[in-house]
Amino acid sequence: MHQKPISVVIGERLRAIRKQQVLSQEELAHLSGLHPTYIGQLERGEKNPTINTIHKVTISLGIPISELFHLAENVKDEQMNTLLHLNQLGEEDRQALIKIIDVMLEWKKAK
Repeated sequence: MHQKPISVVIGERLRAIRKQQVLSQEELAHLSGLHPTYIGQLERGEKNPTINTIHKVTISLGIPISELFHLAENVKDEQMNTLLHLNQLGEEDRQALIKIIDVMLEWKKAK
């Protein structure tokens, strides 16, 4: 099985978190004091950020550094693809799916 370079994995995680917060690359760049092109390069795994850069980005996202590196290694590829697709949905569709999941979880608790 072909394993992605860690810079690509972290970049994908960064993109997923940014999109989850409904931020553009430009907005994240502005918040973190970095150039939008550099944010894109990080997300594509083309650049290896310093710890200071990681700190700037995670502070701007309002997350601990550990969350960026929480890669859920036990998540299967198809599950990760589903999660990434959810992040690409519009806000209204994403909220509808969250409500469906919440109802299902409540139903499971009641069982």
